[in-house]
Amino acid sequence: MRRLRLRFLHRRPPDPEGGPTDVQDRLWAIQPGILPHGTIVAGIAGAYAQNAEGIAGVCWDCRLLVLRVATFHRNTRQDCTNSCRATAGPVAASIHSAAGWNPEQSEDVDSGWNPVRARVICTATDGIAKYNNANVFCDDNNVLNRAIDKAHARGCIIIAITGNDVGVCWEALADPDDPTCTPLPVLSVVAPIEDMIATFVYDQTQSPPGALYGFLNENVAGTSWASPQVPGMVALMLGVNPALTFEALKYILEVTATNIGVPGYDQSTGAGLMNAREAVGEVTKYTLPADWNGDGNIETIDAALNLIDYTSAEAMTDLNLDTAQTADDVATFLDSYSND
Repeated sequence: MRRLRLRFLHRRPPDPEGGPTDVQDRLWAIQPGILPHGTIVAGIAGAYAQNAEGIAGVCWDCRLLVLRVATFHRNTRQDCTNSCRATAGPVAASIHSAAGWNPEQSEDVDSGWNPVRARVICTATDGIAKYNNANVFCDDNNVLNRAIDKAHARGCIIIAITGNDVGVCWEALADPDDPTCTPLPVLSVVAPIEDMIATFVYDQTQSPPGALYGFLNENVAGTSWASPQVPGMVALMLGVNPALTFEALKYILEVTATNIGVPGYDQSTGAGLMNAREAVGEVTKYTLPADWNGDGNIETIDAALNLIDYTSAEAMTDLNLDTAQTADDVATFLDSYSND
């Protein structure tokens, strides 16, 4: 995420007349050593909504586990509080921790793992030192790859940004000497990257001390602001059905996305703009198909609406999530309608 000027607001939305106050060239920091990138990301994902202040995060009643992954200075390579950069080791350690690993035990034995601490993991960093080359990326024994595999096996859902550089979002890194490690489309969905209000920083220099809320305009647009929106939405989906797998969540996210580019999947927008209403609605239908209209009642209208959607080949009627509308999906609905 590049560092540019950020406009901030204090407990109020943007003024439609004059707009928010420009921070000028403070480069993100209200106080020396404060870099609110993580605070912004956390607020977009899960800022609390029942306090009559600031913003509501995408998943406004979720619990957040915040872990530090950027531990050394970009230039001096020393421990830092500002100008930090992530490396594969700390990122892997954080993923391990979120997945429940006990660092005093071996990661290769069941006794080394506690219950999962964070089911959904958001990695809002587009540059991980010593990881952005094909030889490392394609190495199954790389410390970060091992951590991702362990977390995935334990049911964690990992959301990663594609990066701010043109072209990076389309293909994973490839090893020309290894035919099993070839470029693949990696962009799933997209989300807004500007024109939003976010938690900014708790400013102790003002009187009285209090929270500041930032308006993220085009000058600070970046994929860091898109990344927390997706895990927030995934958390909402899991709130409806905690049993959803990574594959099911990814499929639902993509088939319910709003197409904003060329028809179908494309290299610039993936499956399209994420659509929380449609995705959560799809999960509701998948979880209890008989209540097709989601009104809490199972009635004849639900069967009629399901039939209309099925004959229109609506993606939401793919109840077994096999990418096609078939008789099996009809059977799934009828089974739910008869038994529920």
